[in-house]
Amino acid sequence: MTAVNIEGLNKHFGAIHTLKNINLHVEEGEFVALVGPSGCGKSTLLRIIAGLESSDGGSIRIGVRDVTQLPSKQRDIAMVFQSYALYPHMTVAENLGFCLRMQKRPNGEIRSKIVEAARILHLETLLDRRPKELSGGQRQRVAMGRAIVRDPQVFLFDEPLSNLDAKLRVIMRAEIKEVQQRLKTTTIYVTHDQIEAMTMADRIVIMDKGEIVQVDTPMELYRRPRNTFVASFIGSPQMNFIDAKPDGKGGVALGQHLAFQPGSDVSQKAGEFVVGIRPEDLLLDEEDGLRAKVTLVEPTGAQTYIHACTEDGNSLVTIENGDRRLRIGDQIRLKPIIRHLHLFDRASGERVTVT
Repeated sequence: MTAVNIEGLNKHFGAIHTLKNINLHVEEGEFVALVGPSGCGKSTLLRIIAGLESSDGGSIRIGVRDVTQLPSKQRDIAMVFQSYALYPHMTVAENLGFCLRMQKRPNGEIRSKIVEAARILHLETLLDRRPKELSGGQRQRVAMGRAIVRDPQVFLFDEPLSNLDAKLRVIMRAEIKEVQQRLKTTTIYVTHDQIEAMTMADRIVIMDKGEIVQVDTPMELYRRPRNTFVASFIGSPQMNFIDAKPDGKGGVALGQHLAFQPGSDVSQKAGEFVVGIRPEDLLLDEEDGLRAKVTLVEPTGAQTYIHACTEDGNSLVTIENGDRRLRIGDQIRLKPIIRHLHLFDRASGERVTVT
């Protein structure tokens, strides 16, 4: 197993500063996901690690080696792309063994690695088929198999599930995680899907505008987001935000109808605040809470998403289990679980405290 260490990495495309002083350490055998909106620099960072793009400063170490200036083929990495990039005229077995044949490995070794990769990825019965005879999930497993046979120090994945349908994505993300845990190969995985990142990664790197905003475990990001950007990016549906002010008594007031004590006196802090409430922490309450009118009801089966607008003009979403029989225009009350509220500075977006 091999660690990856990135220090002071920068990248410019003309006048655009795409990556800004990136510092990241990936532990041996760790599964790290790079997540962020389109254009945040996550794929560019992955391509620089792979040696497919050059950097404009900083260093990359894979294990004890400084690979910053090395070509991709000398970095001992294997990359799986969004497109499967399989050779259509070759069988699955031939696709799996192609890179080994190019390295002029012994035939016995090639056969052995193909058989082992096929076993790991459940491809044993497909070795004689060509890509056109495979489903999308089977093709992606072949692409993974080509990476596995190389026995690299680091796996790099660039949005490998983007072309799959929703059901197959769920299956494949479980399979990728299972294979990574079995092989214990250090893995860096780029995705725009925060659910993928939450379910697969040991740690998540949240990026925005070419910078790393926060690095942490999935549950720590969920429980203690550093700012409103992370808070809104992690969680589905995303966190609700309500403008609030100190109430003059050491607490925070949400509009005219609700106040809470955030665990520390904020009455002396300058500026106004934003209170963050996860939809799952906002409960329907017939007697107490914020008055609101239902604007949309989204049944999903096991849960129902209820959209509402408060008297103060705040748009909120709550999650109810089962089939909640509400209709657009119904009057409801929404009461947050106080101990789960998040408090952010309105001007900077940075976290102030959490109850």
